[in-house]
Amino acid sequence: MPLHSKRSTLTPPLSPTPLSLSTLSTPLSTPRLNSSTKYHARLFEGMPVRDVITWTEMVTTYMEFGLVNLALKVFDEMLEKNFVSYNMVLARFYRNEQGFEVMRLFVRIVDEGLELTNFSLTSVVDACGLLGDYKVNKQVHGFAVKFGFGSNGYVEAALLDMYTRCGRMVDAEKIFLRWVLEEFSFVVWTTMICGYARNGQSEEVIYLFHVGRSDGKVIMDEVATASMLGLCGTIGHLDMGKQIHCHVI
Repeated sequence: MPLHSKRSTLTPPLSPTPLSLSTLSTPLSTPRLNSSTKYHARLFEGMPVRDVITWTEMVTTYMEFGLVNLALKVFDEMLEKNFVSYNMVLARFYRNEQGFEVMRLFVRIVDEGLELTNFSLTSVVDACGLLGDYKVNKQVHGFAVKFGFGSNGYVEAALLDMYTRCGRMVDAEKIFLRWVLEEFSFVVWTTMICGYARNGQSEEVIYLFHVGRSDGKVIMDEVATASMLGLCGTIGHLDMGKQIHCHVI
């Protein structure tokens, strides 16, 4: 029996529309989850026309509820998929920190020749950081460069962060130095500071902080500031901690 074929004889007829389907995408409390998803399925089944938008909405709503297996089943039933539906599902996997599923879907996207957005590739790269597989990291990095994503600061910052999470500081520094020499990026700079702090390289953290502050180019965000303050506490560098505190206020 198809996934969405069950209907309740006790429920009055529904007049579903894409809008009524999308209103259920707001997360619900656990007691309401089961009844909501059943209602959602009936709305979807009753639609006279199901386009790629309503299919994708169904999938992403199940993902929002944490019903990953059900979402994947609906996704596989889709007769038509486009780059939007693939990218939305990929983003949901990343939000759920399901690195393996992100990579599996990434391979499907590449195999089918669909378009990846900068945001989606950033999610793929971040998922690589979660998995910590250096070989996969290098392959994704090669893909990013080959298909022209290497000029995007956010993608490159994600690649840099990916390498620092794996302790591959030489690879991270290659990305960082290229951006410093060719085109300054605040995001890449602060990501490098966080990477050094993550790997306990205090001298490099302090150096980048002073250089960035003296040039007036770097405004430390909350993540970089927290990383530096944490490092100062670990190594007992009180003076440096006070400087960062003054910089923040």
